[in-house]
Amino acid sequence: MNIFNRIFKQKPDELRPKFEKWLERINHKEKPDESIVGFNFGLLESPKGYVMYLTGSKTFDKDNDDWAAEVDFAPRSKYFEFGKTFSKDKTWKDIQKCSEELIDYYILSDKFEKSILSKSTAITTGFDDGQLTILYWMKIEAHETIIESDSTLVGSEEEARRANLRILHLTHHHLVKTATANEGWAILYQDPTDQRYWELTFPKSYYHGCGPRKLSYLSNPDATLKYNI
Repeated sequence: MNIFNRIFKQKPDELRPKFEKWLERINHKEKPDESIVGFNFGLLESPKGYVMYLTGSKTFDKDNDDWAAEVDFAPRSKYFEFGKTFSKDKTWKDIQKCSEELIDYYILSDKFEKSILSKSTAITTGFDDGQLTILYWMKIEAHETIIESDSTLVGSEEEARRANLRILHLTHHHLVKTATANEGWAILYQDPTDQRYWELTFPKSYYHGCGPRKLSYLSNPDATLKYNI
């Protein structure tokens, strides 16, 4: 569990088992169409406190949140209530942050692999009248060459945290591990979508917990030369 404690500011609390039980109930009872590529955990405020709901769509657009309004899948157990006690004295920002960490934690858990969410391209969360936060995105754009999670380079700790999670998601659920070098401190992956090579390194490995991760594109000649593939 050390990886969770390094990434998340909040420790597991009484809400997480309830949240995971809700998702497991959906996993056991629902079989969404394979064409569902995007899932959104919407948020709203009700007389009973804050509420989360899950929907799926056959489209996803990282630059336009309107895709989430195209609901092609909605489970029977669609809603998750935070409860009046938990919601008391919480702002919408508190709930947004809590939702992000609940979902992030689940994505990095062993339960995610067998869930309906694991087949998607993207997972987001946010209030109906606000901006959605992309929590899971299984695509590397053609123009991308580096995914950096060092806060001194990306601008803020939150951007660094999100980049770190994206690297973890990509290396755990999308990219295919091909080879290692430098006693395991450099790992070569291949993107099954376009066959490009990506190298995972830890530029500040002397930091506690291995430091920030960095995912860099490697050309075929460079990958062959360094990893002897």
